[in-house]
Amino acid sequence: MPETGGWIREQTFLSRLDGPALIGRLDAWWPTLYVMESALRPIGTVQFTAELLADPARLDPALPLRYRAEMISLEEGFFVEARELWHGEELVALNQQTFVIIK
Repeated sequence: MPETGGWIREQTFLSRLDGPALIGRLDAWWPTLYVMESALRPIGTVQFTAELLADPARLDPALPLRYRAEMISLEEGFFVEARELWHGEELVALNQQTFVIIK
């Protein structure tokens, strides 16, 4: 299944990280479907679940977090992704998101 990943942070540095900032980073990257497609196409989020596994306030807001996403299912116009944010070797947030491909 397709994967995508890289480093992510805000363009304007935050004075501290909080829960909404981490959730925003989980949702800021493009969907893995675009790895398979030759052109952009409309998609919509059907379901979004996020889990914070670390206290965001203790993370350095100037450092980018490593982002990784993997498509775990693609059936009948719907796909599910598992997304992760890493601070060094520590997994700090998870997201499972379901999308629909709009035709």
